[in-house]
Amino acid sequence: MNNPRQFILGLSLLDLSDAEGAYTAFCKAAKGVSTEPFLRQLVAAPDARLTQHQALVLYYMKVIKLFEIHDAGACVVRLAETAISIADKNDPNLPMFQWVVFKWHLAGGRVERALSAAAANPAPHARAAAAATLLTTLASRKQLSALVSCGALAAEAERAAAARAKLHDAHGDNPYYDFLYALHISRHHYRKGQLSLWCMFSSASISKATKRASILRRASGGSGARAKLHDAHGDNPYYDFLYALHISRHHYRKAASIMYERAARCAAERAEAADGQRARWLAAALTCLRLAKPEHAFLARPAPRALQVIGPDELAAELREEVPDSLDPVQQALLGGENIDFDGLYPHLKDANAETLLSVTKRALSTDQFLPRWFLQAYMDRDGAGCVRALLGGGRALEAARACLGVLRAALLGLDAHAPPRAAPLAAVDALRAELQPHARQNPHSEYAEMYDELNDLVKEYTDTLVRTSEDMKLAHLNYSTVN
Repeated sequence: MNNPRQFILGLSLLDLSDAEGAYTAFCKAAKGVSTEPFLRQLVAAPDARLTQHQALVLYYMKVIKLFEIHDAGACVVRLAETAISIADKNDPNLPMFQWVVFKWHLAGGRVERALSAAAANPAPHARAAAAATLLTTLASRKQLSALVSCGALAAEAERAAAARAKLHDAHGDNPYYDFLYALHISRHHYRKGQLSLWCMFSSASISKATKRASILRRASGGSGARAKLHDAHGDNPYYDFLYALHISRHHYRKAASIMYERAARCAAERAEAADGQRARWLAAALTCLRLAKPEHAFLARPAPRALQVIGPDELAAELREEVPDSLDPVQQALLGGENIDFDGLYPHLKDANAETLLSVTKRALSTDQFLPRWFLQAYMDRDGAGCVRALLGGGRALEAARACLGVLRAALLGLDAHAPPRAAPLAAVDALRAELQPHARQNPHSEYAEMYDELNDLVKEYTDTLVRTSEDMKLAHLNYSTVN
């Protein structure tokens, strides 16, 4: 009867927060799991046929749960490792014990041990879940290099990172593409490494080119030469990449030079498919040249005897000669020097895509023009986060805040346990709050402070509702599984 007393003593010591004493008592009590009826009924039915090892494994499972309730991670890890050492190779509880060891090591900052436990887990789904957890946790700790060096989890980590990279905000810091690049390079998969950088680039459209020029620069080596090896009029990702790289670094003249070179190659190739493409590249070059500083707004055009220096006016004339009547009204307005006529362009802008709306927004912001409500609403319907970023980047923080509130309210109304959630621009919200906070502190009674407080309240309401909706979705799934 000594073993049941040890078990009861362990329970008492746990309640007194003496985790080490409780651990010793529970280990002593484990000797009687197969012989003492009191302990036997804790792990299985009286008539169940269990070997001594199976009974011990179930006993340790019960005790681990008790220690987890009291947040005694060190004892949990020791008990789980003991259970792993005595369990049969085909024991169905092995993945759970490995997961417990992994979880507590990771929570305690013991990354190498957590990686070993995750790699030793025999269940594929548990390894995949561990890789996803490691990605999120180590990314927040800036320790993803440890996961890069773990070859046993490389396949699971690659799949998890590829999925999370596409869901992460492409305009901000995206550690998952960094991880994919480092993982492929460490395994000498150089083609996959460059492909991961192309994916990071293409996750944002050219007009929304990512500002992370440092990592993009790694892939730019050789892009100019490769661009010239591909047809200029066809799908040429190298030209697209170089263009976006220069735009992201505000090197507008270099971007214009890239597009003008592509247009010149289209004319030289004289392919049927190049007929409409040349005007497109000329228009892009003209737009970039007009965004450049006046002292940099020029290009070199080949001439019979020498290079000819041209500016925006000469380039616009060349574009008009190419296709005088092919540009739609929105393109003509963007290429012209006057303010955007929103009333006249309403039929063309109300159903325009997000890229066109972004171009119009940037043009209007550069000339300090008023943006009509219907235009902002159309932009928010197409790309709410992009609209907020464009307004914030143009120095209109209050308009960006109003747009952000509208997007958040729409996302809040779209939360439903029986439907997929609508994406909310939380990354853009963080940038916006960082912009509004100094103004709000300087003048607590200003409109900046009012918008800042309203944003904080709405974000809290959204996150609370999202948590409740997530719990409702879990309950609905469990109820469905029970019924079926």
